[in-house]
Amino acid sequence: MYSALKHQGRRLYELAREGQEIERAPRALKIHELRLTGFESGYFELDVRCSKGTYIRSLVEDIAGAMAQCAHVTVLRRLESTPFNRPVMHPLEFLMAAATRGLEPLDSLLLPTLNVLTGWPQVRVEADAARRLSRGQTVTLPLPAPAGRVAILGPAGELLGLGDYGADSRLMPKRWLTDMD
Repeated sequence: MYSALKHQGRRLYELAREGQEIERAPRALKIHELRLTGFESGYFELDVRCSKGTYIRSLVEDIAGAMAQCAHVTVLRRLESTPFNRPVMHPLEFLMAAATRGLEPLDSLLLPTLNVLTGWPQVRVEADAARRLSRGQTVTLPLPAPAGRVAILGPAGELLGLGDYGADSRLMPKRWLTDMD
């Protein structure tokens, strides 16, 4: 119940705080890895690799229930979220230390925006088409791309925005990130 999912336009956690219990349909998820990394004085520590939409608090309750026990989460840390995995993530202390040296050390840690769209279909356009798209115009591009939402890249491979590519070879901008003037 304590999730951001909605029921009739209201978040479940709001209803739970009002004492309401709503029947929720089971959701398909995948636990890729579940490791017990520590156990001491009635406390245990888990390392979980799971699909999106997994509620760790519910997982802990289910594990405890399977052992006829009760349990709750005292600390929950997300160590990675695809495509942002551990090699490119930094602890807050590291970032705060870098910030004391100015913006340049922080800027050097930033990843390209395109990293967020790992796995998305991409369409590369020439400068003229990019200018037209930046003005909200649809362009026709006979490209071997699947119909649907795509990342639009400029001539140098930079992310310009997001668009919808139709089966009719028409590319329509949806969210533009760059000023082309």
